[in-house]
Amino acid sequence: MAIYDYNKSMNLKKALMLGVGLVIIGALSYSYVSFHAKPKVSFSNCSTGRPAHSLLAKSSLSSLRALAEYEAVCHGAVTDTLMTFAAMPTTQVEARQSAKLVATTLKQFAAQKITPLVVFEPSSVQPTILAEIKSGIYDTVLEDYYAALKVEGITDAQMGTWVLFPEANTPAWHTTHPNDFAANVRKVASLQKQVFPASKVSILLNSRTYPDDDKAWNHGKLQSLVPYVADLPKGLVDSFGYQGFPSASAADASVAYSQLEAPDFLPARLAIEAAKKMAVKRIWLNTGTFKYMYTGDVAAQISLTTEQRQDILAGVTQQAEVVKKEGFDVSVNLFAADKSKVDEHVDWSYWQPGASSESADTQAFDMFVRGLRERDIGLLLYDQAEEN
Repeated sequence: MAIYDYNKSMNLKKALMLGVGLVIIGALSYSYVSFHAKPKVSFSNCSTGRPAHSLLAKSSLSSLRALAEYEAVCHGAVTDTLMTFAAMPTTQVEARQSAKLVATTLKQFAAQKITPLVVFEPSSVQPTILAEIKSGIYDTVLEDYYAALKVEGITDAQMGTWVLFPEANTPAWHTTHPNDFAANVRKVASLQKQVFPASKVSILLNSRTYPDDDKAWNHGKLQSLVPYVADLPKGLVDSFGYQGFPSASAADASVAYSQLEAPDFLPARLAIEAAKKMAVKRIWLNTGTFKYMYTGDVAAQISLTTEQRQDILAGVTQQAEVVKKEGFDVSVNLFAADKSKVDEHVDWSYWQPGASSESADTQAFDMFVRGLRERDIGLLLYDQAEEN
């Protein structure tokens, strides 16, 4: 992604491996890359019922250009919230530079009446970054960052929702201690709301929790997330984000595994328990389905059929329904970016740019969104280009 230093592709790559070390089951029958032309497919209306946004296709932001294609597929507006990313600065120079870039994005979103869901991440290359933030050595830098956003003309409404320290229960930030996470969320959320008191704060935890610095990412367990949220003051955080992605072993792996059932990679019960502890009423699920994995290695590459992707998304919808039945306002953030040419080497997209009518997987997207609409479950999106 263009607007931040994306160690994120590493994090989301790792998110794919959340099932490693779990129950090993037989190898799937995969369909591999095909370069044959596919027949054109027509689809029903999956819009919100509102008109499409104007001039998206001419935007300088790839996320807004991508949204134009989703709206063409659905013949109208698809969502009013898009996920984007911002890097947490560690110097005053970074604070000013990053604030200018992020402000540009926020203003373009606002011009289209799009609400940003900003994932605000520290650098994963600094092993002690969370301890350093907790100690307060970056307080002034963060204060300068928020102040710079204000100077750029950003309002509380334009800020949208900021997701602080995502995936804190994974090895992404080298420590998974709940107390560190809670202390840092309290700190940064307070700094944000000092400048933008009406802006929103969210958190995002993985469905599986890992030991500190589990470099192999193979010791994750489905366990209560309450320790991560118990020390957050009521009212500080406005919503709870919950992440889980399907995964499977490489085609040439010596031991085959797969984790393609939503109850395995995105069980609703853990999100419900944590959100109740926080006393929040909004839960958003961050997930997707891959078309291709391990795209950097022909021998390792695997793919899912359209039918498999539909089945996975149907399972996601079922988990979202479980959340809704508990009285929560629930949305699904569909991660749909093609990251096959960056470090992650996974294609999460449902069509290539400009070719939605030629992709059978467009039908999987269409069916999923219509299912959410029928159940009054919200849809958020992440899809934007990223350079390696």
